[in-house]
Amino acid sequence: MRAVTISDSKYRYDSLEDMKNNVAPRITDFDIRGENPGVRFLFNQMEVVKLSNPPTQTIFNELRTEEITDAADALFYKIKDFHITHQQPQFRKGFSFGAIISFVGLIWLVLHYSGGDKQGQPILAFRALPGVLICIAALVFFVVSGINVKNYLSLETKRNSASFFVRHREEFAKQAVTAGIGSVIGGVIGYCIGHFLK
Repeated sequence: MRAVTISDSKYRYDSLEDMKNNVAPRITDFDIRGENPGVRFLFNQMEVVKLSNPPTQTIFNELRTEEITDAADALFYKIKDFHITHQQPQFRKGFSFGAIISFVGLIWLVLHYSGGDKQGQPILAFRALPGVLICIAALVFFVVSGINVKNYLSLETKRNSASFFVRHREEFAKQAVTAGIGSVIGGVIGYCIGHFLK
């Protein structure tokens, strides 16, 4: 490639190292254009669709050749294969383990503490309520946090990047506080309902 232009929505950079030194670790938009062969990769580019009423903004990713040559096609497929091997999964694996444990705990609590009342109707023992609420809160936390809705690039190597738990510690803390408060409130309400409706 004779020349490469690297930019985002605000600035141009001399190299990927220059970009890495001047932007946040997570790059939310990216444009790299090569000349001879002409191949362009657009990431999180915003475009206004004027055909809709009212006009709407759409975000897209695109890898394309800007010339019809064998060299451009070869580079296109090489970049495409590299991109596929490095793209983020739809659901982050680190959260799936917690979601499975929470779900298994919820099923165990329901099966262990379920029974029947005097009329034979199935009921769940009141003492299972705090555990059920905690499992539901944890399950919701792990599923919501695990869904990868943020589309970003990182220029850090795997060796230099922070671990999974370090990167997401703020999310863990927020969700833990929310789940704890929700569980306490749910437990208090459940206890009051069970105590005063006897």
